[in-house]
Amino acid sequence: MEFFDSSPKDTQQYIEEIIELCDYYCLVLINEYGHCPAGMAVSWTHFEYQVARQHRKPVIAFICNANNADRDPRTSEFIRQVESDGITARFWTNDRELTGAVIGSLQSLIREHPAKGWVRTDSYHDDQESLQLFYRRSTDFDFAEFIMHPGDISVLLNDGYKWRQRFEPALRNRFNRGGAYTTTFITLDDQCDLLPYVAQKSEKEIIEQQRDIVLFHETVREMARDAGYKSLRLAKSANIHTHCLYICAEYVLVTTYFTSKHRFMQLPLFKYRSGTDMYDDFALDFDLVARPALAKLAANKQIGI
Repeated sequence: MEFFDSSPKDTQQYIEEIIELCDYYCLVLINEYGHCPAGMAVSWTHFEYQVARQHRKPVIAFICNANNADRDPRTSEFIRQVESDGITARFWTNDRELTGAVIGSLQSLIREHPAKGWVRTDSYHDDQESLQLFYRRSTDFDFAEFIMHPGDISVLLNDGYKWRQRFEPALRNRFNRGGAYTTTFITLDDQCDLLPYVAQKSEKEIIEQQRDIVLFHETVREMARDAGYKSLRLAKSANIHTHCLYICAEYVLVTTYFTSKHRFMQLPLFKYRSGTDMYDDFALDFDLVARPALAKLAANKQIGI
């Protein structure tokens, strides 16, 4: 925490966002338990551990076994919790032992649980293999919970076919129970100049990519009509390169490979809560793409089902 940036964000929220970005969580315990802030029953370190477990981060733990008589009883209870969670802790007595234990354990952890990691901009090559890898990561996420979100949602995506195909029951269920909400889908224009690029990245023929976009709109319209849905908005945009982002009032989901008019990002699929800078940034991205697409529909009197 000594290296955290100065931020107006709530500290608990900031810790959670930082840990959500991490591939692994390494816990080092000596004897002190640490400060328990007002309103919290646990120390900051204990809170971090709970967040890491909540986000299912791989955890490795290292416990000092020197001067145990000085150990805070709360630390002892913390250690018992770590062990009861099924985590095998390594014990150490000096800095040299700790260094060797951490390095060895991390090497084993990386082999057993390869992480997504980060790619430096000077080493990234926009080749076909890496694009396909990004695409596959973004399509592995289970969006059923999002589709069933009890509120308004907005979606940017280049090709709704696989998304529709995998989650058609959830989509139908949403329309059947969500008539009071607004749902907005902005998909890639099936006639735009980006279509060959997106088709190649999606491992499709251009005609297949076009067909899937059109089929997605037709299918969603049919679902909405069958359910008596009142607030569906479907539009096509020339500015969507890939599966992009999914927004509701509480959070935004961002897929692995995201491009819009003014940015190029490589990210794991994350959920950013409303009120964070990242949520605001991606909401702006959606607005920049959605506004002209929806304005065009409105001018043609095509808003709605």
